[in-house]
Amino acid sequence: MKFKIDIKTISMGLLFLIVLVIMIYSIFAMDSFNKKKLSANSADRISQIEDIIRKSVNQCYALEGSYPPDLQYLVDHYGLILDYETYFYFYEAHGGNLRFNIKVESNLFDVSGDEYEDEYSYWNPDEIDESVIDDFLSFASNSSDNKGGVQ
Repeated sequence: MKFKIDIKTISMGLLFLIVLVIMIYSIFAMDSFNKKKLSANSADRISQIEDIIRKSVNQCYALEGSYPPDLQYLVDHYGLILDYETYFYFYEAHGGNLRFNIKVESNLFDVSGDEYEDEYSYWNPDEIDESVIDDFLSFASNSSDNKGGVQ
């Protein structure tokens, strides 16, 4: 029994295979692009959050004549909303009339890695690593050396 090879059938099968490979490659390329974009957006988002907190602190100072003692005061009296599951917020007030320090850190270990949504990728606030505290203290001391406080 002879099989007749039809060129049209072979070309359609080959075309289907090429389209399938391109689609699979596109899916993986978009996933990689989104992870990189998420990482870049995370730094921008942290900067935006720091600016929002800074504006709220300045508004409190303008209305009350002193900086708030902590961020909870802004939440209670000025309607500031903080996402404690996603970010750590560091606020250091040096007194009622002295400039403050603000730092926001992501609560995620690595937003670009495969373990992004892994249950272990979140820090437990009760078990903050000493290096995080050291980083914050070095930030605070560098900011206090600058006469304007937080840049």
